Amino acid sequence: MSKKVAEVIVETLQSAGVKNCYGIVGDTLNTFATCLSRSDIKFVHMRHEEAGAFAAQGEALLMDRLTAMAGSCGPGSLHFINGCMRQTAIARRSS
Repeated sequence: MSKKVAEVIVETLQSAGVKNCYGIVGDTLNTFATCLSRSDIKFVHMRHEEAGAFAAQGEALLMDRLTAMAGSCGPGSLHFINGCMRQTAIARRSS
């Protein structure tokens, strides 16, 4: 039986040690959210994508582990960039 892409992504995240996924579920993430609910990864719903990116970044820094963030397509995905760029800036300073 073939797997859905969302199942492969969730399995990969879980095998990488991800405990939490921050973000907002939208129409494009329904299959992903369903697969996530069947895994050991907890989805932490945020009110804004940027807040999800910062929360994922904070957990990754404090707990020293990989953390995920997810959001639907469209303008919301642009809000993740802020958190990603902040993490990149922190990583550059520490190296």
